[in-house]
Amino acid sequence: MYYLAFAIFFALNFSLWFIIPSLTLRYIIRPGRKRKDANLNNELFIYGFLTALYILIYILFYRYFSIAINDLGTVETGTIGYFTTEISNLSLMTILFFAVSVFQCVFTFYLAKKLFKLKKVNIGYVICSLTGFFNIITYWFSNSILKLNLYSFDMDKIFLNSILKIDYELLLFLFPVMVFVTFAFSFLEESN
Repeated sequence: MYYLAFAIFFALNFSLWFIIPSLTLRYIIRPGRKRKDANLNNELFIYGFLTALYILIYILFYRYFSIAINDLGTVETGTIGYFTTEISNLSLMTILFFAVSVFQCVFTFYLAKKLFKLKKVNIGYVICSLTGFFNIITYWFSNSILKLNLYSFDMDKIFLNSILKIDYELLLFLFPVMVFVTFAFSFLEESN
């Protein structure tokens, strides 16, 4: 039952937040005349590096938070467990994961847009799908395995609490929002 729930969750979120926006982005981007770009290989390398960095940072993020949650013990539903030890490591992982994930998602959007313009549609879909796959997996692990919604930093750390609450959730919405904004601008340009 657990695997079925994950499969339904993954299929729904993957199609809703990444496949449909990718198809929409492909539809609104007009292909250019040139089919080659001298910087494309460098940008694909940067994307690969960002994806590897994203995976590494999330593994560290998961490890440090898992240790901290185990040190706190079990938290009853309805109560919040506050992190009290290893705050510097947890803070660093929270900020690093937020920064890398946002940058990777924005770069995915930029690269997909460029690939669709260069008529490299399949590579564009692969890029969007990889980003979507990792974003949904990290969201699932953060909510279902770590259950980070039951934990928080101390009340005075508002900045860290905000990032902790939005970083893995923002990932699901950032890409479609950028596609929607592009769609809105392209619609406005055509109507004028």
